[in-house]
Amino acid sequence: MHADEINRAMTEALGREVYHYHLHVVYVPVVEKQILWSKRCKDKALVGTVKETVMQVSRSKKWASKPLLDDAGKPVLQKNGKPVLKKSYSILQDDFFNYMRNAGYTDVERGERGSTEEHLTVTQFKVQREQERLDSLTAQIDQKEQHLTQTNKTLSKTEKELAAVQKKATLTKEALIHARDLDYIGKRTFLGNYSLTEEEFSKLKKQADHGYMMDVENRRLKEELFTAKKEAVRWSNKYHDLWYDVKPYLDALHRAPELVRDFLEKILAPKQERTMNVPQRNRKRGQDVEL
Repeated sequence: MHADEINRAMTEALGREVYHYHLHVVYVPVVEKQILWSKRCKDKALVGTVKETVMQVSRSKKWASKPLLDDAGKPVLQKNGKPVLKKSYSILQDDFFNYMRNAGYTDVERGERGSTEEHLTVTQFKVQREQERLDSLTAQIDQKEQHLTQTNKTLSKTEKELAAVQKKATLTKEALIHARDLDYIGKRTFLGNYSLTEEEFSKLKKQADHGYMMDVENRRLKEELFTAKKEAVRWSNKYHDLWYDVKPYLDALHRAPELVRDFLEKILAPKQERTMNVPQRNRKRGQDVEL
């Protein structure tokens, strides 16, 4: 077991270098081979008997193929009646899997039987992982861009609202300052009256004139608003009356649009023909005059 490849995703997530720990398992399939005594053996009684048994690296032709069994334990037959043989490589995988499980490695999983999937090379695997990482980063960037766009919209809306509030606050502040200045205009005399300077009198007169003009303007705007509301009610009533008048036509158009269209074409066709025949009659009259 060793670690020679950095895990970029975990490294970025944890802020420190994290490596892939993986185990390389290399196994060589072998078969037992019996070495027999040859004819050159001096003891003729030993010729043909087993001299020794050795473990030899096997090849597929040396593996004994086994019949494939069904759920009932019976051999699966081909169309010609011959048994279906289980591939030697599949037998090797089963034996290795059973051996590892019996040895205590219960988390070992066997590959899918009959699978046609090809294993990726190291380079292909790394490219695939990097592509997945790139897709994930791209999705995160898109999400952040959408969030940034939404934040900018919210910020723009907030800035507009803030500008409106500031403008309103400025007007209110100016009005308060002006009202405070008016409170200190003039001096009270011993007789209970107020005396004003020429500047104060001029300022107060201007404010009175402005207030009167604003009062007149407000009354005019109120009258226009009242008139506009009355007009809105009148046009609303006209709209509803018109809608009730054309409602049968709209219902007919919704239920049978083709019939309504044919009906209108028949009504409008004579009028169009009369309109088209007027120039022809005029030309005929002109010809009569020339004759």
